[in-house]
Amino acid sequence: DVWSVLRDNEDLDKCEQYVTDIRWTRQEMGNILSKKILAYIRRTLPHSRIAKQWDHASQQEGLIGLVFPHRLPWGNSAVSPLHVVNIFAARRPRWLAQLCRLAGAEATRLGKNRIDMQAINIVMPQFGNYRISDIYKEHSHQFSDIKRLIESFARGPRRYTTNELLERLMHHYIARVGAANLPEIDGAPEKTNALQLSHFLFKTGFLQGRSDIHNSPTYIEYDDRPMLLTTHINIDDGLVWEVHPSYRNVLNIT
Repeated sequence: DVWSVLRDNEDLDKCEQYVTDIRWTRQEMGNILSKKILAYIRRTLPHSRIAKQWDHASQQEGLIGLVFPHRLPWGNSAVSPLHVVNIFAARRPRWLAQLCRLAGAEATRLGKNRIDMQAINIVMPQFGNYRISDIYKEHSHQFSDIKRLIESFARGPRRYTTNELLERLMHHYIARVGAANLPEIDGAPEKTNALQLSHFLFKTGFLQGRSDIHNSPTYIEYDDRPMLLTTHINIDDGLVWEVHPSYRNVLNIT
């Protein structure tokens, strides 16, 4: 939120030197995961060859392979387990650790020696509840009716064109709450509308942009294109909008 304010401030050039980008790359998320695995091995099996000789950076794939299968099913293909958990965790280290702990406990309960998609899928309702709770806590000061706004997507589709997204907000939220009763977003003086709500949901990470080029999906987050869904001039840059996977199960989104 602080960065959002600073980015639109004309005095940004005075504080930019003090700004540090804390977005986590895939490599960094892999290092965090492999480091946690290696730390566990060193605590529980301190005399093993892995504990003594392996390094979390150079043996990242091998360490992750001790906990996950080499590939996990994803859509019509199979991908690395890091790709899967990184998507569900939205590139947040705390979410990554939480998901892996939940799925690891479930895999143990099922008698498995690796965390597979079955274990991950079983814990997604619990994980999704944590994520919904997080989004309420993190953003309720920006929009006081965020709970009803998020719930308006329950039992709906996972993917929307921009027009479909605006219609969903109009029919399932604004019409039911009443346009005159909508709270302000970030204290903005102008009257709240469907476009502002869609931009807010993009900003919170509840929605992400998706582009399919050569049948290979690319996901766009708010930090990548913060001006999307703010004006009808290049409103979406040709993207469609998806509810982030970590929220779908708890909201019964298919």
